[in-house]
Amino acid sequence: MIYAGWTRGGVPRAEIARRLRLSRNTVARYADMDDMSPEPPMPAHRARPAIDPHTDWIDNLLEADLSAPRKQRHAAKRIYDRLVEERGNKGSYSSVQRHVRRWRLERAAGAGDGYLELEWAPGTTRGCARRPKGGAKQAAPQPCAAPDLVRRDFAAGGPDRLWFADITYVRTHQGWPCLAVLMDVWSRRVVGWSMSARMTAELADDALRMAIARRRPPEGCIHHSDHGSQYASLLLGKTMREAGIEPSMGSISS
Repeated sequence: MIYAGWTRGGVPRAEIARRLRLSRNTVARYADMDDMSPEPPMPAHRARPAIDPHTDWIDNLLEADLSAPRKQRHAAKRIYDRLVEERGNKGSYSSVQRHVRRWRLERAAGAGDGYLELEWAPGTTRGCARRPKGGAKQAAPQPCAAPDLVRRDFAAGGPDRLWFADITYVRTHQGWPCLAVLMDVWSRRVVGWSMSARMTAELADDALRMAIARRRPPEGCIHHSDHGSQYASLLLGKTMREAGIEPSMGSISS
């Protein structure tokens, strides 16, 4: 290289540093090097991965798994164990794991395996429940129920314009506490939550107050929920009125 050529040609290292505007330590470090390539030279011949002779056998297993129950399908660890026991594989588990992951990604990318791509326009979401056959049933009128302002149109024109609220149970080592959650439809982000041992109106109200304090929604933000007694309570209604939030409840059996 140029440093070595100048040095062998009799040019002092101090002169090299002056010409190249480098420190003498840098010149001294590279002056005697013959190869200063950014990457080390690769070997001319690389050994084939030990998994190569078994790839067709693995692909046939994974293909057959598509028609088998999910719990009976082959995981990468099970395939590796069978390779060692039945075919005398000497390769590593990581190579089997990479091949299985790559096969499944390629399979999912091409349609026909039953997977659904959960992609839709920003600011929208979808309901999970299907409408029962025969049309929606007429529910008995409830004096505290709010009107359905959403009408299964799960879309929002911006952040903090439509919130979904629900309460569920969470399994822990200490039992099954109740978790109240509020999700912003636009960003599909949880904006408020609260946990308690009992499913009370205070639980839903604490989650709503957290969302209000964190997001400060504009007046007219819709709070959509089911017809649970927690969401029809006077406590939650008061908090919504003070914050300018409009209550909404989905229609029963919709």
